[in-house]
Amino acid sequence: MAAPTPMPHACLDSSSCYGIWWFGRRKTRSRQVSESGPAGTVYRKKQLAVKNSAEDWIAVPVPDSGIPREWVEAAREITRDNQLTSSAGHRTWLLSGGLFICGGCDRRMTAMTTNRPNGKRYFYYRCPKRVQHGNEACPQTKYYVAEEVESEVWGAVREIMTNPKQLRADLKMIQLKKQDKRGEPDREAKHWLEKVSGVDQERRGFFKTGC
Repeated sequence: MAAPTPMPHACLDSSSCYGIWWFGRRKTRSRQVSESGPAGTVYRKKQLAVKNSAEDWIAVPVPDSGIPREWVEAAREITRDNQLTSSAGHRTWLLSGGLFICGGCDRRMTAMTTNRPNGKRYFYYRCPKRVQHGNEACPQTKYYVAEEVESEVWGAVREIMTNPKQLRADLKMIQLKKQDKRGEPDREAKHWLEKVSGVDQERRGFFKTGC
């Protein structure tokens, strides 16, 4: 007689942390439908997703990624108010959704696509305030070439991410702000705030245009 198969959780390391991914939360049904168009009848598949009962979900353990929880919480806090990146012009705008801010009026830079007679397409970021309220509304006149500015920002981010000392300083600053320790007489908190304030200004400057 074969030995009983152990339960999945029995194979996990009790000293490690795991997340849970739920399999089977939805079931998808597809059917073929016909549509009339200029070229005649066209057939395509139409899918319908239905949420399964929670009793039918299957819990799948996910090993710990090794990223400290405070790093994840700090990243969530920073990006909480960001919007999804734009897909206008059939490209992904990496700095849309509030990541690229106008240095003249603090508005979010918007995506812009131009089509030339030769068929080429060019992509820019620009401040929307001048378009909406006139040239006097914002001193920012420059149109930023999307590929160039995205490359520059990625280089700045990569430099920060590959510098653990500076990254830890940024995270320490976020923790102090979250705990509302600014202005307290505690010497260590004051020391950290003074040390990382310059780093914070540099980090924010990477994502902000000039006038």
